Amino acid sequence: MRIRRPNCRRVTTLANLAGERLNSVTLRIGGVENLQSTLQACSDLEQQAARLKQRVGSFRI
Repeated sequence: MRIRRPNCRRVTTLANLAGERLNSVTLRIGGVENLQSTLQACSDLEQQAARLKQRVGSFRI
């Protein structure tokens, strides 16, 4: 049986490609997490604005 030596360039290329794809996925996950945080902050702000509007509306001059 003959053992083949791995092609170092090919292994390096595949490792680099895998690293790039992993970075891309990581960035996408981070982007989704940021969007979820932004959506939550907007929802919180909307609720605060509604409460403020209700309180201001209750004042009579």
